[in-house]
Amino acid sequence: MTILLSLLLAAACLWVLALPFRQRRQQGPDTQPDPVQELRVQRQRIYDEIRTLGLERDLGTIGEEEYQSRLRSARLRAATNLRDQEQLEEQLQRLSEQLEAEVQEVRTSRRRRGA
Repeated sequence: MTILLSLLLAAACLWVLALPFRQRRQQGPDTQPDPVQELRVQRQRIYDEIRTLGLERDLGTIGEEEYQSRLRSARLRAATNLRDQEQLEEQLQRLSEQLEAEVQEVRTSRRRRGA
């Protein structure tokens, strides 16, 4: 009975560990990554790094000078990331509006020809 329970537990652990690999395979290599989402994920990592820096300072593993230096660097990267995201979103919005205008133009020209 103990062996059976151990085998079931091991199988469940392997199944859980394999989930991320199965999900990537289901998405397929043809899917395009969302650049805005990638920037959000990168910024979240920077925020996590900032929180970790605070903990390291509180624990005394890094000094105040190193903390301030690394904090400034992380804040600068976060600000740059946010600026890049805003620029990308603006560019995507302009492209979307341009595409919509072109579609509208094609529809209008088809109506004229059909009338």
